[in-house]
Amino acid sequence: MKIATACVLLVVLGSLVFVASAGCVRRQGRNSECIWPDDPGARTIDPSRLGDAWHLRKDVELAEELAVRHMDAEVHGRKLDGVTPTEVMNTCRDSLLKQISTSHKVPPKEVIRFFGNRSIAIDLAVIVPFLLLYCFSAVLLTRWVVRRYPPEESVSTAVTMVCFCSLVFAIGGLLLGEEWSAAAESLRVGTTHLSYRVGRLPWAHHRIGFFVLCLILFWSAAVPRLHRRQPN
Repeated sequence: MKIATACVLLVVLGSLVFVASAGCVRRQGRNSECIWPDDPGARTIDPSRLGDAWHLRKDVELAEELAVRHMDAEVHGRKLDGVTPTEVMNTCRDSLLKQISTSHKVPPKEVIRFFGNRSIAIDLAVIVPFLLLYCFSAVLLTRWVVRRYPPEESVSTAVTMVCFCSLVFAIGGLLLGEEWSAAAESLRVGTTHLSYRVGRLPWAHHRIGFFVLCLILFWSAAVPRLHRRQPN
């Protein structure tokens, strides 16, 4: 159990380091005036190449963060002049995306293609550690349940309690997983105001699917233990 705990913690820490370093959005040059910062990597790039696509993705994410910051500054400064906050943000974002297109000599449609396009590697680096912690906790809980309600005394009682715990645990896992995902994204982006970007997170976008997955993982931990403790 100690080895399993250590392995889970190592995976979790390693994944969080990946999210916080390799996947983080650029911090330098952030502002609320909708000004694109000097880019030392400004050059002609080819989006079909993996490294160039990664660079372009980072630029698009930075442009989106600058647009959100600009919108917040305008709202707090009450300088909207009859336009909505969303219009302010969209205008700023479109302007920044055009500058990215020009600096990298990439067609605008190629730049826009990366807008809202999440990295699968980053999402997995966030989701997998939480699921490992969830499975580890499910194993501990099922151990307690079968000790408290031994199947050899009453199979129906044990199964009923496991069903109840699986539902409660899955709901809790769904809620905690969404908070975990949002916290990791805040760390990666470097802001606590994710705005509409929360809706893009896989955990928030596929709640039913993750709820079912949490149920399956819980029962995967519970069934073997119930089977071993059943009366002969």
